[in-house]
Amino acid sequence: MAMKRKLYSLNFLYGFGFTMVSKLMPAILASAKIATSAFQISLVSASYHLARSISTIYSGYLSDRFGRRKSMLVGFLVTALVAFFMLFANSIELYAIAFFLIGLVASLFYLSLGALASIIFKKKAEAFSKLEAAYQLGFIAGPFVGGALAVYMGSFELSLFGTHLHLTTPLIFLAWVIICLIGFFVSLSVPVTTVKRATVRGTIKDLSTVFRKNFIGFSLFFVVGSFTIGFVEGARDILVPLRAVDLGMGVLDVGVIFSVSAVITMIGVIPGSSISDRFGRGMGLVLGFSLVAVAFALMVSATSLVALAVLTGLLSLGRSIALATNRAFASDIIHEKFRATGLSAVDALFLFGRVVGPLAAGLLKDAIHFQDAVLFFGSVTAVVVVLSAAYYLIEER
Repeated sequence: MAMKRKLYSLNFLYGFGFTMVSKLMPAILASAKIATSAFQISLVSASYHLARSISTIYSGYLSDRFGRRKSMLVGFLVTALVAFFMLFANSIELYAIAFFLIGLVASLFYLSLGALASIIFKKKAEAFSKLEAAYQLGFIAGPFVGGALAVYMGSFELSLFGTHLHLTTPLIFLAWVIICLIGFFVSLSVPVTTVKRATVRGTIKDLSTVFRKNFIGFSLFFVVGSFTIGFVEGARDILVPLRAVDLGMGVLDVGVIFSVSAVITMIGVIPGSSISDRFGRGMGLVLGFSLVAVAFALMVSATSLVALAVLTGLLSLGRSIALATNRAFASDIIHEKFRATGLSAVDALFLFGRVVGPLAAGLLKDAIHFQDAVLFFGSVTAVVVVLSAAYYLIEER
């Protein structure tokens, strides 16, 4: 039980710090006139997820090879260092580079945490949903606290060694550094894993055998499902903040939207993901993607803070249920010796979707109406609902 609480607290800390900054970046960049278009803003989010998609495969192997604790320590420490240097960023290019560097090490943390949880918990979907609930608890506090800090000190002028610096929302980045350092010291108490260390040749051989035996499930859960989850989540992170700015809302309002959505997700993700453990992985995907499709459809007419917050929460809840189901499916078929590497296959396509999603959302937002953009993403999700239902009826009933 103590180990489970440590895993919850670590995911809470990571979610708190990361969402405190990342979910407010579109609004910060737009309000501070650092970016001139939605597409430019999307480059920051895309750079982070591009780095994660590049690093996720080798991160999973490194976690299996050298241990979960070392991997989590590296993730927190590097993130703290980069967050400190983001204090001095003043252009889209610098923010994009910073988030790219953070993305390179983020998978070390996520995959190590997921691998530990999949071993400790008996019910896999429940394991990932509880971790997601802890992350969403951090998500509740993160954007709200970040928005409050941005309002308290939106910018700061500093002269250092004869150089004049303009710092944008410096308290947010300082708070992120402190949170990462707390996570680093908590990670020191995680025990060293005792699983036999994996080799590159053995990992590739065993995983290729698993995928051949589960080709249909792999195609749906890993390829179609994981990519679409990232695709729609990336779109959400661009379209919702920019829609709020278009409606005259500020950075704090955007923080409230994401905080409320995190409350909805935290409340619903555990009972929602239990559907996957009880009725099958296909049904878990049907439920998750159905919620996402409905949220996009209703977002067409959303013009108030409350409506945006509730629909963003519905979308986030569906995304979390689908992702927990995907990771549970991977844990079902992959031995714990290669668990982090197997989970990295899920995350690789999820993160590729997170790269494409914000770029597509930024381009669509600049080219067409907001309503048409959300309908496009809702239509993509509806197709996956149909495929998931077909899998459940054919393979699991």
